[in-house]
Amino acid sequence: MLSIYSSAFQLQENDIFGWQTSFHNSCKIADELVIALNTSTDNSEELIREELKSYDNWKIIHTSFTKDQPGFDGLIKNAAMQECSGEFKLCIDADEFILPRQKFLWENLCFQLKFDNCLGYALPSLDLFLDFGHYKALNSKVYLSKGKTFRGIANQIKKPGGFVDT
Repeated sequence: MLSIYSSAFQLQENDIFGWQTSFHNSCKIADELVIALNTSTDNSEELIREELKSYDNWKIIHTSFTKDQPGFDGLIKNAAMQECSGEFKLCIDADEFILPRQKFLWENLCFQLKFDNCLGYALPSLDLFLDFGHYKALNSKVYLSKGKTFRGIANQIKKPGGFVDT
């Protein structure tokens, strides 16, 4: 079972990035979508509920992390990850999406991860979307994990000198 997790904040203000497409695609690809809604003061929850009303494989959790906390974004996403019930967990930001026709790629990655002696993969987006356009747009890594794992920042991993590794 594949769970996708993401985060959302002030969706009405940030409507430019197409979160609707991301969440729709996640519902089509995954068995479950978990969205961490963090301290939004607008009608973000209502927007999500209205947008995804035709699906039954998603849920919202509420978090209250503050921007001054080290690893703010990672803490929010870790909270969503911990609520996932799937054996495999994929982090996709609300401004990213993958095409449903590429579901077999994710299934293959999950199958490979099942038998690898590791807890997860950090994958360059180029590997996932199979084109340079997305790689340049995202310029980041996508995380696929298995079992009961935690995002690094949630464990407050420290660099030399005692600084939290964000």
